[in-house]
Order: sequence, then structure tokens, then C-alpha cells
Amino acid sequence: MRLILTTVLILTSYYISGAQSRNTISKIYKDSIDRFNSRSNEFIKNVSHLDSVKFLSNKAIQYSKKEGYDKGEIIALTNLASAHYYEGKIDSAIYFTNNALSISKKHKLDSLTSIVSNTLGVFYRHSGQFGMAMEAHYTSLSIEEKSLNQHGLWRVLVNLTALYDQIGDYQKSLKFGLKSIVAADTIKSRLMRSFVNVGIAYLNLKQYSNSTSYTKKALTLSENLGNTSIKLTCIINLAEAYFQMNQIDSARTFSKLAYNLSETSNKNSRIFSLINSSLIFLHDKKYDSAIMLLTKAKSLVLETKDKNSFVNILTNLSKAYSGKLNFKLAYQYADSARLLTAELKNEDVIKAINNSISSYEVVKKENEVQRIEAEKRITEIELAAQKKVIFNLIVFSIVVVLAILVLLYLLKRIKKADKVIRETNEMLQTKNEIIEMANAELTEKTMRNQLNPHFIFNCLNTLHYLLLKNNSEDAQLYLSKFSYLLRRILESTDRPSVSVAEEIEIIQIYVKLESLRFDDSINLLIDTESFDPEDVYIPPLLTQPILENAIHHGLSPKIGEKNIFIRFTLENNNLKCSITDNGVGRGQKKADTFGSKRDSKGVKLTATRLASFNQHIKEHAIVTTDLLDENNKPCGTRVELELTV
Repeated sequence: MRLILTTVLILTSYYISGAQSRNTISKIYKDSIDRFNSRSNEFIKNVSHLDSVKFLSNKAIQYSKKEGYDKGEIIALTNLASAHYYEGKIDSAIYFTNNALSISKKHKLDSLTSIVSNTLGVFYRHSGQFGMAMEAHYTSLSIEEKSLNQHGLWRVLVNLTALYDQIGDYQKSLKFGLKSIVAADTIKSRLMRSFVNVGIAYLNLKQYSNSTSYTKKALTLSENLGNTSIKLTCIINLAEAYFQMNQIDSARTFSKLAYNLSETSNKNSRIFSLINSSLIFLHDKKYDSAIMLLTKAKSLVLETKDKNSFVNILTNLSKAYSGKLNFKLAYQYADSARLLTAELKNEDVIKAINNSISSYEVVKKENEVQRIEAEKRITEIELAAQKKVIFNLIVFSIVVVLAILVLLYLLKRIKKADKVIRETNEMLQTKNEIIEMANAELTEKTMRNQLNPHFIFNCLNTLHYLLLKNNSEDAQLYLSKFSYLLRRILESTDRPSVSVAEEIEIIQIYVKLESLRFDDSINLLIDTESFDPEDVYIPPLLTQPILENAIHHGLSPKIGEKNIFIRFTLENNNLKCSITDNGVGRGQKKADTFGSKRDSKGVKLTATRLASFNQHIKEHAIVTTDLLDENNKPCGTRVELELTV
């Protein structure tokens, strides 16, 4: 209500004071805009009253545009972006910040350009657009280095430290963290944050002595400044460092302290302290205490959805139950941790591809800027030539011939410049094509590297299953065949394709290995028609995910004879492969356990790989058919693949 009343009073003053000068009216608006922005900043610092921030910022933007107050509009747009960011609307935050950046660059307001660009980099980092974040931070860094503004320079260096830490480049994170210490310039609050970041970088690099040294400095400053959040972070990092150095007594002391302080802290800090304390109990073989803490941490992680912490909790629970000789639960937790780790690796692959795309966009943008600058230079040359010709024709009519010669010379330079630009554009186009080819190759290699560990992990699980059954004879046979199979797989890891004959050999060994789990009850028949399997090449391990689904979800629950029939046919350079099983069918398979995606991940990956091979085939590359008997009941599944060779 107070905000609305203030706005009404301002507008009323505007109309009443019509006889006053324009400068007085502008001052009234400027003061009002500054008050709106100042009040918005107070709300943003406390992350409160975000609706009020939006209202005040929109009013400030409206008045700033009307009065031509660029600084007020830039600050208001940045405040509006921050409000959207704290509401979780990162795309909107990026949009408004880019608008503010355009205005500051247009009017060459370097100090505001640095602040806005640095803020934009933070938003890009939290949205996973690391290439754009890096470009924004380096733009801000170049401005601050020229202006010798220590505060602004420190602010950018701290954000670059966090950016490189997030993308896993710990050496560069350490480099910028050490620079931020110099830029902090003895100011304790800045030194405290810089010391923490450097301590984390050294911890990630496993340089524990340096890590504890800088973390203790940050701890001392946090205690002097009364910053409990940074203090808890330091204590947790010290506990982890001492544990890694096997100084258990020191680790135990800091773990207890972190556990007590985290009771009144945020959920993430509480989770880290619980995990650290559980490691001490595991070391002391106090498994029940470790399980109790990990169970608490697990309930908190389900709220924060922090998958990395969840993997640590599941792994430690597996160790605790293994220590209690409860191998069933230990295996279940270890298997869940493995599946979640595989899922995180998939997310890392997608993130790496996105980073590659972001880097490509940065290069593309730089090329576009170069092209625009070249066109601008040509335009300037043309204008200069025209002015010179006109001037010579009017003032020096007696030197017409000389003016024509000058014009011809300039036209020759323009043509030469056009030729250079064409050659530059052709070179840039070639570079872009190379980048696109490299990205396509990276995508295919990433999918192959993702499939190999997925396949190998499944084989290891089968070996583990036989060992748990104490079937040493089958386990020895299985291990012998598995070692041979593993060697064949590793031989084809870096090859884009293998012959159908090699694929068939791997299929036979794999099915034989899986058959050991079912008392050799799986019958395999493979048929190739009208072509030599040695002469036809396909992507390696193409059929394995389909066979895995057929065995684990079709034949595993079936009672009685288990059959798999595979047929390869070649027609007009199109290789077709059908895989038929007499299992229970898809409609009868059991529901997945928590976190499992076994029945779809490998097949989806195979479909993606086929898509890159089958660009000219319009129909679906994978077709699945449910087979029914004479009583219209499920009696198996047929999966058909098609690819160009």
C-alpha cells in the first residue's frame, strides 16, 4: 500500500508542477527511481518480498525510459533479473540481464557493464551454460583489470574460481582463487571467502596439507566475523581432509563439531556433516551408528535431490551392512549406488556435449563480430571515398582527372577487400563444418564409451550372482569366457564398426555366459542369409542391449524351454536383423526396483546410434512386436533393427 501511495504522490507532483523547469521534474523522477532501486536492493539481499521487488523495478524501468535515465534502467533490470533468479526462473533472469547489458554497452558505461556481465555469468553457470558463463565473466574481468578496481576484480575472480570448480578444472580454479586472495586487499570478509575457495581447490587436487592451511585461515576469520555458514563449511572440509590423510583423531574432532553446528544450519551442510561423521563410525567399525546417521542423511537428500550425495550415502550404507555381514542389503545398496552413478555419468556426458555446443556458439559469435567489423571498415572506406570525390569535384574542378584516378584506386581496394572477406567467410565456413563433424564424432564415440561400461557392469553382476550362490565351478567357467569376451570388446572399443561375424561371436559368448545362470537352458540359433558375414560391417555391440532385455525380462521369469532366434538379412545395402525370444512378453515383466532403468537405457542408446547411421531411412530403425499364441496370450517378443551398410 505504501508503494502505491508513493507512486501516486510522484505522479501528482509531476502534473501540479507543470510551471516548473524540466530539470526539476527530471530530478524528482531520478530521486524516485533511485529510491525504488535502493529499496529493491535491500529486499534482494535478504531474498524477501520478491513481488515488491518486481513492482518497484518495473516502475523504475518505466520512469527511467521516459526520462532517459540509463543507469536507473540498468540497475532496475538487474534487480528484476535477481528476483526471477531467486524464484527459480533462470531463463527470465538471463533475459532481463542481457537487456541491461545491451543498454550499458550501448552507452559505454564500463563499470555497470562489468557488474551486469559478471551477474549474467553467474546466471549462465547455474543454468549449465558454462561456455556463455565463461564469456560473460571474462568480459567483466577485462574491464576490471583496466580500471584497477580491486573490489570488482575480486568479485569476478571469486566467480571464475567457482565456475572452474563446477566444471572440474581444479587447477584453473586454484589459479583464480589465489588471484582473488591478492585482490581481496586485506579486507577480512573477502579474504575469508577466497581462503575457503582455495582450500576447496586444494582438497579437490588432493593436496591436503595446503587445503587444511587455507581452510584454517578461513575458519579463524569466520569466527572473528561471526559468519557461522562459512565456519561450518570450513569445519566440514577439515574433517574430510584429515580423514583422507588418515589422521582419524583430528577428523573425529572436526566431524563431531560439524555435526553439532549443522543442527541449526541448512540441509546441504547437515547432509555433509552426517556423511563425514558416518565415515568415522565406519572406520571405528561402529556400523549401527553409521547406519543411523546415513539414514538421516538419506531422508534429507530426498528433499534436496542431490544425486552425488545420494551416491555417497548408498555406498557407505553398503559398506556398513557389509561390515554387519548383511550381504543382501549391502549388495542392494551397492547396486543402487552403481545405477545412480551410471545415471550421473550420462548427465555428465550430456553436460559435456552442451559445453561443446556452447563453445561452438562462442566461436560463431566471434566470427560474426569479425564479419560485421570488416563490413563496417568497408562502409567507412566507401563513405570516405564518396566524400573525397564530391569535395574534389566541387572545390577543385580543375583536377577532375586526378579525382577519377583516386576513385579507381579506392574501388580497386574495395574489390580487394571484398575478395579477402569472401576468402575469410569460406575459411570460417570450413572451420564450422570441421567443428560440426568433430561434434558428430564426439557424440558417436561418447555413445560407444557409454555402452561398453554398461555391458561390462552387467556381466560382472552375473559373475557376482554366481559367486553369491557359491557355485565356484560355474564361476570359474564364467570368468574364463568373460575374460575372452572382455578382450574382444576392448579390441573393438576404438573401432567404429565390426564385421557381422565378429558381432555373432560376441553374441554367442554373451548368451552362453547368461545361460550359465539358468542351468544352460537358453538355446540360441543364428541365421545369416544371402551374404558373407565377414564382408558386412556394423557398429560394435549393436544387438547386445536387445539380447539383454530378451534374457533378463523375457526369458528370466519363464519356466521351461528358453529360445532365442536371430536372423540377419541383406537387401539393397540395408541390413535387417530380427531377434525373437519365446519369453513371457513385455506385458508380463515385473516392475523395476528403485532407481532402475535397465529395460530402456540400452535400447534407447541403440536407437540413438542407429539414427546416426540411418539418416535416409524414414521409418523407425527399431520395431518391437509382441507375439501371441492361438489363445491370444503373450508368447514372446520380436525386435527388428535396420541400418545402412
